[in-house]
Amino acid sequence: MRSKFFINTFILTLSNILTGALAFLFTVILSREIGSKGMGLYQLVSPLYTMFLFFTGGGVTVSISKISAEKSPRKNT
Repeated sequence: MRSKFFINTFILTLSNILTGALAFLFTVILSREIGSKGMGLYQLVSPLYTMFLFFTGGGVTVSISKISAEKSPRKNT
């Protein structure tokens, strides 16, 4: 059980590093393509876009949880 915890932690750490590296590369490529003014606009809009993604993602999770709770069989013990 303890080794599974360390393996899962290692996988999570590697995925976080990979995601950060890909985001960095995306930012570098984007800054070369759209320039400094475009990056300024992108950074103005990015937090708003991320907030809407969080709202929609959270809503989907809550909806799925509610539906699965309603559909699950009830056991009286």
